[in-house]
Amino acid sequence: MINLIGTALNPAWLSLPLVHLHWYEKDLRPARKVGHLNLCSNNREAIKNSLNTIQTLLPSEYNDSIGWLNTKLMHSPRHDE
Repeated sequence: MINLIGTALNPAWLSLPLVHLHWYEKDLRPARKVGHLNLCSNNREAIKNSLNTIQTLLPSEYNDSIGWLNTKLMHSPRHDE
């Protein structure tokens, strides 16, 4: 999940196959949570690819968080092992 904090709605997020947008219909203000993006898949590589694409569609302030998500994704135990 990627929390959207003070970030305007970007319709391009909806073009990504793994992304589910939850938009709260709140007025946009700095530091206000206005929604979140969920990525759902059993395929780690597909999630990683979507995260990398999302990173290009979000402000640079999200780069560290998306990097952290990618690291966690690649180092977490698999459910099918």
